[in-house]
Amino acid sequence: TVLCFPPCVPNLSCCHVCNQRLMKYWPVFLHFLLLALRWGH
Repeated sequence: TVLCFPPCVPNLSCCHVCNQRLMKYWPVFLHFLLLALRWGH
């Protein structure tokens, strides 16, 4: 699985398509991101 939400500076069109595909998993991604930030501290 390719997670190209953060590093999408070089190719914006590819980033747009990938983010559209990622929108389905956005709640799960956000949940794990908050968990990672919480455990990081």
